[in-house]
Amino acid sequence: MMRVQTTPWCVAVLLAAGCGGDIGVQQTSVCDGLQQPGEDFVDEPFDRDGDGFFDGQNVDCAKHYEEDDLDCNDGDENVNPNATEVTCDGVDNDCDDETPDNVNCTSEPGDYSGTYSLDTTVVYSCAGGAVSISFSEVDVFDAQPNIEVSGGGGQPGTMSGSLNGTTGVFSANVNKPGGCDENYTISGQFTNVDSFTGEFEAAFSGGYCADCTNQEWDVTGTRVE
Repeated sequence: MMRVQTTPWCVAVLLAAGCGGDIGVQQTSVCDGLQQPGEDFVDEPFDRDGDGFFDGQNVDCAKHYEEDDLDCNDGDENVNPNATEVTCDGVDNDCDDETPDNVNCTSEPGDYSGTYSLDTTVVYSCAGGAVSISFSEVDVFDAQPNIEVSGGGGQPGTMSGSLNGTTGVFSANVNKPGGCDENYTISGQFTNVDSFTGEFEAAFSGGYCADCTNQEWDVTGTRVE
């Protein structure tokens, strides 16, 4: 008698799914301007850094969105068409070739002494006025590599530090009777001999500080004299 070996139909047809199971279909996400099931917002997979701009390297995103909605680096939330260009940092921060990064750059330390106007006024008050910060320009005293930055006539006072090339951290500590420590810091970079970008931080600790909470401001300074 001749024997004929057969393959069960479920194995032949449903190798991946298993007998009696449904065939699974894997759907590939497409950047199409529509909110698909599973997306918390429209085209969520194509805004990996969560900055509200979509991957400009994706051909479908480029097809469905205007240039102002496209991100030139979808892995960095600080890089997008709404960001401010920071010169001389080696990054196209605003995704715009018309605002070049390499304007008036210097790789060597210069003489940064002078008065710099800030693009924002740093204002904060707490502890019933015992802490009162208010300044919109800083004075820089440069004696390479040591440097001092003085902000306002009162707090934060003069912050001292040193430069490593064009970058540095300058800080001051104020101890008040009653146990309040005020710590002020500017960290940043001179993008050329006439400007710097950085972050000013005020940190407080101790019971006398009362309602004081830590603060920070992004600042850009431009030499005025």
